[in-house]
Amino acid sequence: MNTRPGTIKEITSLANPVVKDIKALALKKHRDEAGLFMAEGLKLVIDALDLGWTLKTLVVAQAAKANPVVARTVSRAVAAGSLVLEASEKVTAAITRRDNPQA
Repeated sequence: MNTRPGTIKEITSLANPVVKDIKALALKKHRDEAGLFMAEGLKLVIDALDLGWTLKTLVVAQAAKANPVVARTVSRAVAAGSLVLEASEKVTAAITRRDNPQA
């Protein structure tokens, strides 16, 4: 799978290495090793982009692609060089840590 920055890829498999890396961020040990963390929620992502943060990977629920705010946020992330993954509901549910996963 081509996962270079500034691209959009569809992802439906829980076995995908990027999904495994994201799931591992639930553990502090992995966050410390990678020097990364996961932020959930559209508002946090927009705030991070507004503050000039670099998003390594943005995971977007496939069902949310039609939302104009989500679409603008995806465009901003791609323009900033982020890898954007359009994830299936199964993948989104597996990586989220919230009871009500957001877009």
